[in-house]
This record gives sequence, C-alpha cells and structure tokens, in this order.
Amino acid sequence: MSEECHGLKDKWFIVESSLNAIPNVYDKTSRLMSLGTDTRYRKESLRNVIRSNVKIILDAGSGTGLMTSALLEISTKFHDLIIEFDASRSMMKFSKIRFKKRPDVQFVIGIFEYLPFKDSSINLAMCGFSLRDAINMKMAVKEVSRVLKNDGCFVVLDMGKPNFPLLKIIFAMYWTIIPVLTVALIDVSYVKHYSKLLLTYLRYPTKDKMLHLFKQFFNDVNHYFKALGGVSIFILRKS
Repeated sequence: MSEECHGLKDKWFIVESSLNAIPNVYDKTSRLMSLGTDTRYRKESLRNVIRSNVKIILDAGSGTGLMTSALLEISTKFHDLIIEFDASRSMMKFSKIRFKKRPDVQFVIGIFEYLPFKDSSINLAMCGFSLRDAINMKMAVKEVSRVLKNDGCFVVLDMGKPNFPLLKIIFAMYWTIIPVLTVALIDVSYVKHYSKLLLTYLRYPTKDKMLHLFKQFFNDVNHYFKALGGVSIFILRKS
C-alpha cells in the first residue's frame, strides 16, 4: 500500500459511526484492555515535551479527553490554552463534562485533514490513539506540521505494527480480539461497534512506513516502543 493510501479512506464513516456510539464505555474499555497501562503510556509520551514555552496545545482526536487528562496530571501551570479537537460530537460531549470547570480547555469539531487553525499557531500537538483514525494519514500529518510553530512538537501515541511478520500477526490478534472481548464483559450491546474498529488496525502502516511518513514533514523524528512493539510513541519536532 502506498503512503497516499494510509488512512481509513472509504471506511472512515463506518469507524466514525462506531466511535460515536461508544463514548459511554470507551474509557473503561481502554483501561481494562490495557490493564491500566494506557494512562501510563500517555503520561510517559508527554513528560519530556512539557516546557515553559508551550502555551497553546492541540489535542487532535481528543475523544473523551484522556490525553488531556494525562497532560494535566503532569502539569497544570505551563499552558494558556488546550484545544480539544475531534470529529465525534458524542465523544466531545463527554470531554466537555470532564473539563467543565476548566476555562483553559476549549472545544472544536473537525477532522485531521482540515485543521481550522492558522499556520504556526500551535506549540504542542498530541494524538493519543487517534491518528490511526485519519481519513488520509499523509494529509493529517501535513496539516499538523502546518499549524505547529517552528520549534513546536508533535507527540503521537498509538498502537504499534512491527515489521517482523510473526510479531505483526501476534499484535493483529491482540488489537482485533481483545477490545471486542473486553467490551463484551462490560456491555455486550457494544460488541458490534467495537468489531468495526478493527478496520483501524488493518489500515494502519507498519513502523518503517510511519517513520518514512513523519520524516517528510518533521526535521527531528524520535521513536520508541512499548509492550514488545505493540504500542508506539513518536516525538516529532520542527526546527
């Protein structure tokens, strides 16, 4: 698959409709299927990028607000504004409830490929298990690069897709089976929605392809992996 094809493309509406249906169980399912490590990975991905000059933060694909919650647990004093940005109004509803007492958190509906922000206006952008849901991943990454300031940073935390065939099969089984089994324990009525989310793994690029994509738009690309490669963390900087 060429990098122009990375992303959900024609399957985006199927996945998005499922995401709109699951905010009631999303947080609990994420916590259970990862045995609580999702929160640790969110904090770990952000801990080394918090600086005093990070004033405007974009949480792209913010969902119910888990990535921003992790950020605020690390530090609450360094920023002026956090923008929760997501295509799902039902997910955003839960995010608004979560941050209802925080005037420094604002909410915008939209998609990765057309960010409604000025060039070089964001200090820090972050995607916590969300970039995989882009319609066109190359367009999404290009847009984030456009809105970031020259010294800005883009943090991408997502599932990993190793190049090694055996590991790829193992993690394919994990990402396609465990979420469905986990949500079945919580509420079986949501299984039909989680089963459609398997499309995100099938369309997700391998590690090398992700690195190649990021290097087209960022000067400094660092990455590391957790859970034997099942979780990927990319720290991307513009210079």
